[in-house]
Amino acid sequence: MDLTTFLMHGALAAIIVAICGWWAYEFEQRTINEYRNTQLMESQLKSVAKNITFAEEISKGNLEYKTSLTDSSDELGNALLKMQQSLTVAAARERDERFVTLGINQISEILRANNSNVQVLTDELIRGIVKYMGLNQGGIFLLEGEGDEAYLELKACYAFERKKYLKKRVEIGEGLIGQCYLERDTIYLKDVPEEYIRITSGLGDAPPSNVLLAPIQTQDEIVGVLELASFTELDQTKIEFVKKICQSIASSVVSTRITERVQRLLKDSQMQTEQLRAQEEEVRQNMEEMNATQEEMARKEQEYIQRIQELEARQQ
Repeated sequence: MDLTTFLMHGALAAIIVAICGWWAYEFEQRTINEYRNTQLMESQLKSVAKNITFAEEISKGNLEYKTSLTDSSDELGNALLKMQQSLTVAAARERDERFVTLGINQISEILRANNSNVQVLTDELIRGIVKYMGLNQGGIFLLEGEGDEAYLELKACYAFERKKYLKKRVEIGEGLIGQCYLERDTIYLKDVPEEYIRITSGLGDAPPSNVLLAPIQTQDEIVGVLELASFTELDQTKIEFVKKICQSIASSVVSTRITERVQRLLKDSQMQTEQLRAQEEEVRQNMEEMNATQEEMARKEQEYIQRIQELEARQQ
């Protein structure tokens, strides 16, 4: 084989090798791309299936369903997550509003049904508040006395599904209750000292971890303090709820006390009227007896005069 032929065969072999190499490279790239496309397709299918499941759970109202995005570029998944967050916020707001609305309605019903006796009113109120809010204990202190002799008296106490028969007097400015009355502002304690209050349960004595004190006041006057104790923390919704009902409670207490005063005055007036009637009847009876006595005396006097006249006639 001469040199020219050898060079031609060598060039042909090189061309064939180059073509095979190029074809192998293209085949490898095509295989890699197909694998990538397959992986991408599988990933997209998984994301679609996960998003479908996520959307179905949200449609059922399960806003606490947890999911994670396999791809940060998943626009549908990101949109569903944002929708879940918005719905969660809206549901929480609706839950809080419903809690306040239903609570105010229940308290208003208690106020309407017990507006003639302060003791009955406070007993029913503290029981209703403690049970509705899921608390452990509550007490209502009302202002008694006037001027320098004014003080706060525990009118009603309720704890662990039972009415408590306790007597407690707090001077104006004394302790947190007296401070709440003077400052006319809510006091919320998350770290309650053990000596502040003791709550008795079936398991023994245990101090509450949270205490809320709220002034019972109208725009014009303050009539007492509401004290609530709980083992769990009170959120802002419950605190605002207590502030709102305290205004209605104050108005009802003022109105009920006026009603009681009017009833006492009416009762006193009725008693006085009955006494006057009894006295009038007694006077009438006395007058009748006196008239009867006078008539009897007049009759006897007439008989005496007639007898005298008869005697004088005989003597003549």
